[in-house]
Amino acid sequence: MKSKLRLLMGATALLYLGPLLAGLGGFGWAVVPVFTLIFVLWLIVLRPHQWPRRPADWTVQVAVVAVTQALVQVLLVAVCFGIGRGIGGVLGFLPPFPMMLPIAVSFLSIPLSRLVWDPWKAAELDQFLDDAIRQISNPADRPRNPEWLDAATARILALPPDTSDAEAEAAINALKEMDYPVMDALIAALDNGGPAAHAGRRGLILWSTDPARVLAQRGRELPEDAFSVTWLDPALTWLFLRRAHPLIVAHPELWADFPDYKELHFAMDDKNDPALNAALRAMADAIVQATPEHLRDDDSNSMTVGGHTGA
Repeated sequence: MKSKLRLLMGATALLYLGPLLAGLGGFGWAVVPVFTLIFVLWLIVLRPHQWPRRPADWTVQVAVVAVTQALVQVLLVAVCFGIGRGIGGVLGFLPPFPMMLPIAVSFLSIPLSRLVWDPWKAAELDQFLDDAIRQISNPADRPRNPEWLDAATARILALPPDTSDAEAEAAINALKEMDYPVMDALIAALDNGGPAAHAGRRGLILWSTDPARVLAQRGRELPEDAFSVTWLDPALTWLFLRRAHPLIVAHPELWADFPDYKELHFAMDDKNDPALNAALRAMADAIVQATPEHLRDDDSNSMTVGGHTGA
């Protein structure tokens, strides 16, 4: 990780070096929009989770954030360009290089940065760090004590089997602070709860496959958490598939939040249910198709998921 960060810092330095060289070369302020475009393109490539791909996902709030980021890039370019002009003025020397050289230097930062940095894994790391920083800076957001966490999970485990879907999901949502420690503790409690925890697992599946929540908390791997509590239960597995399959098809960019296709193959082998096996196979295929080709393992590249026979 440290070596990748160093390489990313080196590649990013080229991004800022471009407008600085342009200023040093004495080029006019007309090049500022060109570098601004390159800076924004760098953001889109290196932070794709912040730039929705579908027009329907561009809410007013998202648009405001995007415009703000673009304005920040204008400021950064102007500062670098101004520093270059200042250095050139102090030295009294304008290097005789063509205008395309600094532009090419900045643009080169984009493919180099992408080669050394996986933005989707970085998004997951960012979410983890954000949770840690928030809990450090605001102790009130942390689970108050082990007793609080035990009481919270006990309420979920106590849900009767006939609890409606809406009530089960509302019980999970009532926990409010579903950060990593709380989620891990809840999953562990549900795993140890046996059949009595069916309603709680159902609530967590519903909560963790809500499209708006998964999109808003991208990188938290909520669908993977949902699948982990199906407990090889056919009814819960069907519930997960009905919710998660349309989600991965509609938003393939969420592929990293879903379970590995091999986990679905394992569940398929464990069930003597042709219809459920077919649904699991289709879900596994959707996950493989959503995964960028260069990130697929040898098995998924060399086999047709639909050809898995299952039990």
